[in-house]
Amino acid sequence: MAMSGDNFQNKIKGTFVVRVNRNENATWQGNVTWVEERKQLMFRSVLELIKLIDGALECVEQEQEDAEENSE
Repeated sequence: MAMSGDNFQNKIKGTFVVRVNRNENATWQGNVTWVEERKQLMFRSVLELIKLIDGALECVEQEQEDAEENSE
């Protein structure tokens, strides 16, 4: 299913660069950079990586909701 340019831009909430430094104990260790916020955090497992990204996206969604409420 193709998305129009406007629709696609509205869906982008964050860009993350994941750098895996090691693969130990059947999981990844490394760092993740949130490009838009210029924040970099280390992670010790894939689960921790997913939680970091999910938390960042929740912040973006909350900020968007707050901005919409303030504009009304």
